[in-house]
Amino acid sequence: MMFLTTPALVLHRFTYNDRYGIAHCYTASNGRMNLLVPARSGVKRHRREPAQWTMLRPLNEVELTVELKPHRDLHHIRELHLLHSRPGLNDGGVKTAVSMFLSELLYRILTHTEADEPLYRYINQCLNRIETEPLPRAAANSHLYFMLHLLPFLGVEPDTQVYSPGDWFDMREGRYTHSAPGHADVLPPEEAAFLPLLMRINVENMGCFRFNRMQRAAILERLIRYYRLHLPPFPALHSPDILRSLYDSRKTPDNNL
Repeated sequence: MMFLTTPALVLHRFTYNDRYGIAHCYTASNGRMNLLVPARSGVKRHRREPAQWTMLRPLNEVELTVELKPHRDLHHIRELHLLHSRPGLNDGGVKTAVSMFLSELLYRILTHTEADEPLYRYINQCLNRIETEPLPRAAANSHLYFMLHLLPFLGVEPDTQVYSPGDWFDMREGRYTHSAPGHADVLPPEEAAFLPLLMRINVENMGCFRFNRMQRAAILERLIRYYRLHLPPFPALHSPDILRSLYDSRKTPDNNL
């Protein structure tokens, strides 16, 4: 019998039946793991969430000890400790919408079961920064920063070093081209010219990029499209609609947040 103790980020959870739920986690030492966890306790009229299920909320960081059995996709937790609950991501505003989107995105793309500690550290550090970010505009841009700088860890970073005015950007190849490629997965010159500037966004300056709601929605749509081209299968995401509705609800004339 083997046991594994590792930090883990909770990606997603759902109730499986009347007693159990399944939590999907991304661990520092073993990549993605699926956990079978008691999700309800008590009699029917007085049911409550068991402590383990409460701790396994999306984007929480936990330390878990699991029993490893060969050829098992679901693992049982022997010990679980909460490392970081990230209450700042549940403020009911921009950060909540961003966290819902990042949770769904990571759940869809982190499917491998190999260890990748640099990737784990990057995600963890970004979530910590987003949680404590004091500037509303920076928080509103944080998912764009996160997605752009996640690409190198996934091995699909676009090549934006060689650019000439008037170039097109071939999204399938991830590089610039002097003429339009023979397919529709392309950024025209007016959008391709903006890409090197966008790639300069980082954790220190993401509050300096003033996007209105239409620009932010357009950037997000193209980033999701790029992810879908390079990381198949990539199903439709539901949380971007929450981000769009949040920005649409703002009362400023051009939604410059």
